[in-house]
Amino acid sequence: MTFTTALIIVIAVGSVIAGLLLIKQSASKFELSDEQQDKVARRKSEQLKKDHEQKRKEQEAARKAKEKEYATVIASADKLFNAKKYVEAKPLYEQAAKLLPSETYPQFQLGLIADELAAANEANARYTTAIERADAAFKERNWEKAKMEYNAAISYKPNEAYPQNKIKEIDDIITVSYTHLTLPTNRE
Repeated sequence: MTFTTALIIVIAVGSVIAGLLLIKQSASKFELSDEQQDKVARRKSEQLKKDHEQKRKEQEAARKAKEKEYATVIASADKLFNAKKYVEAKPLYEQAAKLLPSETYPQFQLGLIADELAAANEANARYTTAIERADAAFKERNWEKAKMEYNAAISYKPNEAYPQNKIKEIDDIITVSYTHLTLPTNRE
């Protein structure tokens, strides 16, 4: 190795060492004191508290909005339920149950609706059967049985006009028949 090469190596190693020392000095200038580190930690903690409080406020606002929507939906559903519009009330109670799943009231009302709809379906089936029997008896001119079946139909659906009209028709037929039977004939 020549003197020049050795000198270049020494200079290069010295430059590297000088650079490392400079980096170390620069890094120590950027190191925070304990007081500064505490201040940064406090700021981070305060920011976390603010973020947490903001999130809590947003959750509270969302909860209140959900409760308000629930109350509105329940009021509409109850109005329909009280008007005996069970089919229309059902989806509103289902919506309310989804809004606040912990509330039991919508589930209770849905149970009542199921009972009412089942009873209505049963009444419809019985009404239909009674009308079919009454119409068959009417065609056979069995007025007593027809009247009995039309009255049964009325007991299932009191507001239906058809069985009431048929009973009046039977009464008119019976009255006309009775009148013809009791009228004296002119045989003189």
